[in-house]
Amino acid sequence: MNTAEYLVQLIDCKEDMKSAIIEKGVTPTGGLSTYADAIREIPQKPIPLNSPTIKFAYSTISSIDLYEIGLNTENYIDMDSMFYACNNLISIKNLYTSSVKDMSYMFGRCYDLTHAPEMDTTNVIDMDSMFYECQTLSYVPLYEAGNVENINGVFDAAALHNELIVMGF
Repeated sequence: MNTAEYLVQLIDCKEDMKSAIIEKGVTPTGGLSTYADAIREIPQKPIPLNSPTIKFAYSTISSIDLYEIGLNTENYIDMDSMFYACNNLISIKNLYTSSVKDMSYMFGRCYDLTHAPEMDTTNVIDMDSMFYECQTLSYVPLYEAGNVENINGVFDAAALHNELIVMGF
């Protein structure tokens, strides 16, 4: 499955959510998260284990809950540039990363990201420029980096002029 086919599958999932909400007698006027009760009733479309890495790069999203859109990242091994240049991105929920090996440029140029999400990084090998140009970044939780081989530029041009709190590497 290529990226275009995968995106079509995600769009189909969102359309299924919208249909289920309408069937429950709710008129969607805002974001789908407004109708949490209706969304909980919608069966999740499974994402194939061998699916390619999904890229939200260059999107205008500000907040994303991967469970809400039916995206399970538990078996992803490559998140290279996954959120690259998502300039408005502030928060990410339900990002499972226990199998990920590559997080290079994952949040590069996410200018509005202030708090890095909690993630399992025990299997990560590459964190090259992971927070490149994250200009408002002020908090990074404790990440395990025992297997990381490339940590070059992990905070290049990031918010180092702020009081960046790095809980540990």
